[in-house]
Amino acid sequence: VRDGDSKEFKGARNARFVIAPGSALAKKPPKWVMAGELVETNRLWGRVAARVQPEWAERLGAHLIRRTFSEPHWDSVRGAAMTTEKVLLYGLPIVAARAVNFGKVDPSGARAMFIRHALMEGDWATPPPFVAENRALVEELRTIEVRMRRRDLVRDDDATVFGFYDRRLGADVVSAGHFERWWKRTRAGDAGLLTMTIDDLLDPAAGGIDFDEFPETWTQHDVTLPMSYVFEPGHPDDGATVHVALPLLNQVAPEGFDWLVPGLRRELIAALIKSLPKPLRRQLVPVNETADAVIDRIDPTDGPLAEVLARELNRRSSGRITPGDFALDRLPDHLRVTFAIEDRDGGRVARSKDLEALKAQLLGRARVAIARAAAESNPIERRGLLDWEPGFVLPAVIEAERGGHSVKGFPALVDDLDGVSVRVLTNETTQQLSMRAGTRRLLLITVPASRKLIERAFDNQARLALARTGVGPLGDLVEQCITAAVDHLLTRHGGPVWDEPGFRRLQQAVRGDVLDVASTAAATASEIVVAAGSVRARLDRLAIDQLVPSVGDATEQLNRLVRPGFVTSTGVARLPDVARYVHGIARRLDKLPDEPMKDRQKMVTVRTLESEYSELLRRLPPGRSRAPEAIALAWQLEELRISLFAQTLGTKGSVSEARIRKEFGRLRA
Repeated sequence: VRDGDSKEFKGARNARFVIAPGSALAKKPPKWVMAGELVETNRLWGRVAARVQPEWAERLGAHLIRRTFSEPHWDSVRGAAMTTEKVLLYGLPIVAARAVNFGKVDPSGARAMFIRHALMEGDWATPPPFVAENRALVEELRTIEVRMRRRDLVRDDDATVFGFYDRRLGADVVSAGHFERWWKRTRAGDAGLLTMTIDDLLDPAAGGIDFDEFPETWTQHDVTLPMSYVFEPGHPDDGATVHVALPLLNQVAPEGFDWLVPGLRRELIAALIKSLPKPLRRQLVPVNETADAVIDRIDPTDGPLAEVLARELNRRSSGRITPGDFALDRLPDHLRVTFAIEDRDGGRVARSKDLEALKAQLLGRARVAIARAAAESNPIERRGLLDWEPGFVLPAVIEAERGGHSVKGFPALVDDLDGVSVRVLTNETTQQLSMRAGTRRLLLITVPASRKLIERAFDNQARLALARTGVGPLGDLVEQCITAAVDHLLTRHGGPVWDEPGFRRLQQAVRGDVLDVASTAAATASEIVVAAGSVRARLDRLAIDQLVPSVGDATEQLNRLVRPGFVTSTGVARLPDVARYVHGIARRLDKLPDEPMKDRQKMVTVRTLESEYSELLRRLPPGRSRAPEAIALAWQLEELRISLFAQTLGTKGSVSEARIRKEFGRLRA
C-alpha cells in the first residue's frame, strides 16, 4: 500500500520498497500494487508490479488475513449493534474501518446492547408499545421513591429491568429485525410477556407502597392543588411542594399544612419533640417511641398541630408544654410544606414555606390575576365613580373558570380619596373593609356637611393646643370628625350596601344626622386635644432620671392615643374612651413623683402584656389581626392601664391581667 503521497510502499511483513524505474507504474504509482519480486541494490525495489484492488486479496487470501473488531456501538436507524472491522494481510490494512453487524461477531454482546438500547431506552425507529409503558412504570416508581424519601423501594432498576428482558427474550434476538420476527410468533401466545408490573420492580424486602401516605394532590375546601416531591437535602424544594395557581392564592389558607402529609407526619412529630427545651424533652425520651405512641391519638381535624401535640404530650409528662415551646424554625426543610405560586403558563412566580408571607408579597399580582379571570365572564371593574351608578348591582362574589379551577373574586368599592373604584379583591375580609371605606367615600362626596358649624366646637384653648399635640391643622380635624360621623352612621344603618336603592336610602339617612354626630365628635375631640396638650406639657417638665421610664411609657401611650388621624381611626363611639384614657395619664402623673417604684411595677405588667399582644398580632393572618376581637383586645389593654394607674376614673367592664391572657388564648386558637 502506498505510503501517503510519497512513491514508497509499505509491504508485507514491514517491508518498504519503491517500484523499479523501468516499470510503467513508477512515475504514477497506484494506491495498491502487487510486485512479482523484490530486488535490493542501493535500496529495495519492487519489480514486475501490477495495480491491484485490496478486495481481491481479502477474497483470494482469506486463509491468510487477520480480522480485528473495535468500538461496538448502537445504531438506532438499523436497530442493531454495530462494530468496526479491520482486515489485515501480513500487517497491511486491507480494510481499515468497515461497519459490520455486531451480532455476527459477538451474539451475546449484541443481544445485551439490543436489550439496553432498544428495549430499555426505546432507541430505535419503531419500538413496540410495551417499551414506553415499561419506561413510564420505572419513572413512576422512581418518583414514588422521591415522594417517600427512600432509596430501597426499587431494586437496582437498571439491573432489574435488564434481567426482566433477558429472562424473557429469545436467545437469538440480537437486533430489531430478529426481534420483530421472534415477537410476531411469541405475542400470539402471550401478549403481556414483556409488559412489566410493579411487582417485577419492587424489592420484596422494602415492604409495600401506601399511596395515600404521600398524596399527589392537596384538597382544601373546594380547591384541589397538585403536589410534587423532591428528595435532595439542601435543595430549596426538598420535601413536599404544593403548587398554587396565582388566581387561587386567595382561596388557600394555612390551616392544615402544618400537619404535612401522612407519610412524613411521624418524623415531623419526632422532630417537634426534639425541638423542645431540654427540661421538657427529658420527660419524653425515647423520642421515637413517644412519637409512635402519640401519632395514632391525634388528627388534623383536632386543630393546629402545635396545640394538639402540646395537649397530648402534657398527658404524658409532668411539665407544662405550650405551643410556643416547639422551635418550629429548627425543623428540617423537608418537614415544612413549600408553596410554589405559578402563573397561568405554569411558570413559577414565587416560592416560600410561609403562605401568609407569599400572600402579602403577591397581593397585588393575585388581585390582578383574579380580576383578569373574572373579567372574561363579568367585566365589573370601574374607576372614577363620584356617585352610585344608576341600576348598578355589586355582586358579593364572582366566579370564573381558569385552568380547570373555579377562581373566586370578591368585588368591592375602593376608596381612591378623590373618587371610588370598583375592583375585584382577593378575600372576603379585605372586601368588607374596602366596601366600608368605599361606601363612606361615596357618602362623603354626595352628602354635604357645614365645616364652619363643626369648627365652632373648637374653642380658643383647643385651637392653641393643636400645635402642642401635633395632630394637624384644624381643617384636617374637622374633616376627620365628618368622616367619623359618616362611618358611625353607616354602621347604625346596617353597613355597606350593594345596589342603588340601598345606597339612596343610606344616603338619605346620613344626610339627616351627619351634622349632629360630627358636631358631637368635634366637641369630644376638642376635649381630648386640650387634655392631651396639658399632659404633654407636664411630661416635658418631668425630667428626673428616676422617672424617665414611666415618663417614656406615658409619652408612648399619649402618642398612640392622640396622633394625626386619631378621630377617624378611633371612631365616634370610642372618642369618649380616649378622653378618659388621656385623663388617666394625667391621674398617673399626679401620683408618679411620690410612688415611682410602684408605678414602674405596674408598668412592667402592662408592657409585658402589650408586647405579647404585638407578637400575637404579628403571628396572626392579616385578616385575623384586623378582626373585631383583635381590635377589642387593644382597647382592653387601655382599660387595664386605667385600672392600674387611675382606678378612680373607672373602667368599661371588668378587666384584669388574667382575663386578657384568656382572650389571647381565644384569639390564638
